[in-house]
Amino acid sequence: MATSTVFTGVSLFKSKNSTKLITSTRFSDSKQQLSPNLVKCCSKTTTATTEEATGRLVTVKNGNDSLEICRVLNGMWQTSGGWGRIDRDAAVEAMLRYADAGLSTFDMADHCTLNFFRRRGSSLSNFTLNSVKWEAKTGCSPIRKLTPNQIQCVITEDKRRSIVKNGTDSLEICRVVNGMWQTSGGWGRIDRDNAVDAMLRYADAGLTTFDMADIYGPAEDLYGIFINRVRRERPPEYLEKVRGLTKWVPPPVKMTSGYVRENIDVSRKRMDVPSLDMLQFHWWDYSNPGYLDALKNLTDLKEEGKIKTVALTNFDTERLQIILENGIPVVSNQVQHSIVDMRPQQKMAELCQLTGVKLI
Repeated sequence: MATSTVFTGVSLFKSKNSTKLITSTRFSDSKQQLSPNLVKCCSKTTTATTEEATGRLVTVKNGNDSLEICRVLNGMWQTSGGWGRIDRDAAVEAMLRYADAGLSTFDMADHCTLNFFRRRGSSLSNFTLNSVKWEAKTGCSPIRKLTPNQIQCVITEDKRRSIVKNGTDSLEICRVVNGMWQTSGGWGRIDRDNAVDAMLRYADAGLTTFDMADIYGPAEDLYGIFINRVRRERPPEYLEKVRGLTKWVPPPVKMTSGYVRENIDVSRKRMDVPSLDMLQFHWWDYSNPGYLDALKNLTDLKEEGKIKTVALTNFDTERLQIILENGIPVVSNQVQHSIVDMRPQQKMAELCQLTGVKLI
């Protein structure tokens, strides 16, 4: 079955001698027509160097403005916090190893600073500072107080759905989740009706689990509109398979019961549900232990029926272990995991295998 991305705006099509920019959706907030050759992304094919000839480098250009960059970028978003303390020297050594291997383009932001790179005295002439990823070595004390079979992930017969479970808390979700991060802004105005129509098409195709956050722009509101259309236009058994997983990303302030309750009620109202299927909790600053207070209050709300399952997003192994040892019934941890970022396969995978916590 062919699938498409819900909110994708552009894609790159690579031919033998060039890379063409292909628009895959129409942006509703712009009526300006671009000349096909106004903006280009071209592979180097006519120069003499080996790197250029093999397509490792690419030139992005617009008129007289051009920049040659590596086709594979090192993203530095992980240095922004939430994955533990960054060891400065180890980070820079990792950056140098990537550059020595030919991956000499680095992508960052003003809130993801690595000014110490310049202090190393290394020549920057061959670097495009525009995320390098490294594995932070953190001490993980021996596992204790955990029952190996307390948490389970059970695969159903059709393999399309998975059950995340901790004790009596259980939620069946689609193994492929529809992410709604693109609605958070930066890709043009979101057409509400088109977005909800797209969500219905995905659900009709069997992809009935949607992942969002309180900070993803109108994502929770779109889900609320979507779920009401499901209630009106689809049979009751259809509604039983739809899942809305949201995240709460609060500032690291004092996590009182009233503060936590107020924020969860906002998400429930926006998504128009009496109980959140899954609340995935995020915390910015591990030096502030308030995340445990927040999770205990979230567990209380779960007992009241306002949340069905409590989960985490982007927590590291050390903190996940602490959370489990404090009796928080976490069913899953949503982390960055791909062929270019294998960190979860280190100590995180070992802990999750022992406890049964699902990695999303």
